Amino acid sequence: MSQNVASEMQVRQSRKKLLLIAGIAFVPMMIAYAVFFFAPQLIPSGTTNRGVLIQPALDLSDHLESGGQWLMLLPNEDDCSKACQQVLHQTRQIHVALGKNSDRVARVYIGGRPLAQSETAVLKAEYPKLQYRWDPKMVEDLSRLEQSADEGRNRVFIMDPLGQVILAYPMKRVDKPLLLDFKHLLKISNLG
Repeated sequence: MSQNVASEMQVRQSRKKLLLIAGIAFVPMMIAYAVFFFAPQLIPSGTTNRGVLIQPALDLSDHLESGGQWLMLLPNEDDCSKACQQVLHQTRQIHVALGKNSDRVARVYIGGRPLAQSETAVLKAEYPKLQYRWDPKMVEDLSRLEQSADEGRNRVFIMDPLGQVILAYPMKRVDKPLLLDFKHLLKISNLG
């Protein structure tokens, strides 16, 4: 009789352990299911990007070859004014600040019209690694992208190695925010 009681106690303890193990596995799944379907406001919806996310992304793969690199696109409709030169200087500093990942990124100046020969010579001497492209349609396409009224027009765009323009930066954010986003993108991406 005592053996029956002892074996019955072992069976109860084994069942309790089994239920505990099953509970450890299934309770978190049930909580996640309940939160996802019945309390979606509890799911974080924030993003970490500091630039303006472009949705849907603008596909420029037919117009501009990335060469497997991330591109900083610097569109400009007219002559390269003081603001334009400031953006060129800041993006060069950002490119250098990327350190070992700087070879994964290229900068492309996209002009709406060709610059004067003297201005082109000055820019090429000042920014030797900057690529130049004259394409009014591309400048127009980029200028049509959503712009923030309080921050001004977008000055720099990020294009991924697949040819998708994904982020835009107004003049106020062409500094540390652009650098931080680029570092984050290069860290998490295997592209480029």
